[in-house]
Amino acid sequence: MYPFALVRALALTWVFSGCRSNEIERLSVGCVSLSHVPATTDRHSGKEHSAFDQYMLRVPVSKTMKEFVKPIESPMAEAILAWEQARPVQAPVADSTTKEMVHYLFGYRGNQVGAAVCNHVVIPLLLRKSGLPKSDSRGPITSHRARSTLATRLYNARSGLTPVEIMNWLGHVDFSSTQYYLEITPTALMRSFHAASKISETARYVSVLFDRQAQPGSPSLLYDLGHGWCTNEAFASCTHRMACAKCDFYRPDKELRARIVQQSERYVRFLQRVDLTEEERAAVAADDAAARKLVHSIDNREHPRTGDSGVSTVDRP
Repeated sequence: MYPFALVRALALTWVFSGCRSNEIERLSVGCVSLSHVPATTDRHSGKEHSAFDQYMLRVPVSKTMKEFVKPIESPMAEAILAWEQARPVQAPVADSTTKEMVHYLFGYRGNQVGAAVCNHVVIPLLLRKSGLPKSDSRGPITSHRARSTLATRLYNARSGLTPVEIMNWLGHVDFSSTQYYLEITPTALMRSFHAASKISETARYVSVLFDRQAQPGSPSLLYDLGHGWCTNEAFASCTHRMACAKCDFYRPDKELRARIVQQSERYVRFLQRVDLTEEERAAVAADDAAARKLVHSIDNREHPRTGDSGVSTVDRP
């Protein structure tokens, strides 16, 4: 019989650590520490990040990875610290990998609590208490299952870790090993697609001419508005785009069209993305609907078709 504090710490370590079974059984006393992260400001976005304290886990060296530390969640850290307080004093044991004398965290009465206890005692106990089967479509639920499940959860979270961060958190040397853990859930896929579609709704591309021979103080970028040209080089971020005809930067189409045609080698044409505001997007959508309605009406008048009943009909677009 193992003490409850040991079993609880082992269970939470299996659930939250993302460690391999041999890493869990080789954790040493004092492997958990509390680090303070100071407040910072992102120099690119200007977003402020508040200070916080984060529990860290020191993962022992393995055949492919040096010893490293990684952040862990509070329930696991608190359970380990509670077990360390209750853990009886024991003699150190020679580590199977480094051959150094180590005070194993999960040691009791001079014996190391190995993966067998986790696989055949702790995991079945948790599954039984949770009402879950011992196996599913992916096979038996063993000590490695929590590692892959946790990596997938961290990757699919709303502000989840990046693939490179997952690789470092798992302790992989090669990214090819990490990619098998990055299973995208349907919810995460829908969330990403929804965000991407929203971005496409609020973005348009505007045709721009670059004047190669622009004189100092004269506009070098000409934004094609269809009915005229905007000479404001900050057009993409302009807050008055909906009232261009009344702006000092506005040039009517007739004023520039002839010159552009005659001196075509002087101008370079390209597209620039412009992010629309909600009001602009609504206006664009309304104009589009009105245009479709007008085209349909004109089609009805110019291309009537008489059906069997003698009523004029047209094909819908």
